[in-house]
Amino acid sequence: MHGTIGDNVRVDDFCILKGSLNIGSFVHISAFSSVSGTRGTVTLCDFSGLANRVSIYTGSDDYSADSLSNPTVPQQFVTTISGDVVIGRAALIGAHSVVLPGVTVGDAASVGALCIVSRSVPPGVIAVAARAAWKAVGIRSVANIMNLADQVSGA
Repeated sequence: MHGTIGDNVRVDDFCILKGSLNIGSFVHISAFSSVSGTRGTVTLCDFSGLANRVSIYTGSDDYSADSLSNPTVPQQFVTTISGDVVIGRAALIGAHSVVLPGVTVGDAASVGALCIVSRSVPPGVIAVAARAAWKAVGIRSVANIMNLADQVSGA
């Protein structure tokens, strides 16, 4: 990890902090949280807090792309999304929430438990999970992906 850590910061047990992180003062990161600044910088502003098992990512494979995915695959066969993440001053992120690359959670915003935060949350907004069920939103090209897998494996 590289970056900065302010005063009065509490990081509970079993957290993973990696990459580029700037952590302000009076910040709390609860147990089992994962803060990954491997494809950008994560900034946790003063007085912000992460509840148990929050995950923050500055990089992710693009799961909608017609490409392969995972860290064992050569990079030319993978499509990624990356961007800095900012958790604003006095913002809160609820338990088991996931914050994706490029998101800013505004000052004094509150993200409820079990949210997938894929777009920025304006200052002061209270965001809650709207649905738990999945729905189909598109189709990936099975033929293209299998072709890429064959190229990587030499088949």
